[in-house]
Amino acid sequence: MTTKEFAMSRSTLALTALATLAVAAPALADDHVDFGRPRPLRTAAADPVPGETQLAPMPEPGPGRETTIFGLPKNVGTVDRVVRTVIGLGLAGTGVYGLATGDLSDTTSGVLLGVSAVPFATAATGYCPLYQVLGFDTQF
Repeated sequence: MTTKEFAMSRSTLALTALATLAVAAPALADDHVDFGRPRPLRTAAADPVPGETQLAPMPEPGPGRETTIFGLPKNVGTVDRVVRTVIGLGLAGTGVYGLATGDLSDTTSGVLLGVSAVPFATAATGYCPLYQVLGFDTQF
């Protein structure tokens, strides 16, 4: 296959993919296809759609219970926050070391630095969304 044929086949593939998405996307966006009734207009993502299950509301913090600066109930204790900070420092340090020495690829170092934001953020705020879902609470 020549370079010109390869470029033409690649552009043909891209146009075919775009055309397929243009045709299929509206049908995929609907939960069901019902041409007899118009879908209700939603003005915001929080507006309920009839027939959809709604998420459980965020639990209210109990009396004397601390909240984060975002109003979420704290569910990460002091020891857990220290461990998360150490894990974040380890991930960030490994990422910086990989960038400085070249022992790790730039992609791996970047991923390590990005992932280190998660333990840092949960340690800084005292709230872990995964703990919320699983029902854990290390705040004593």
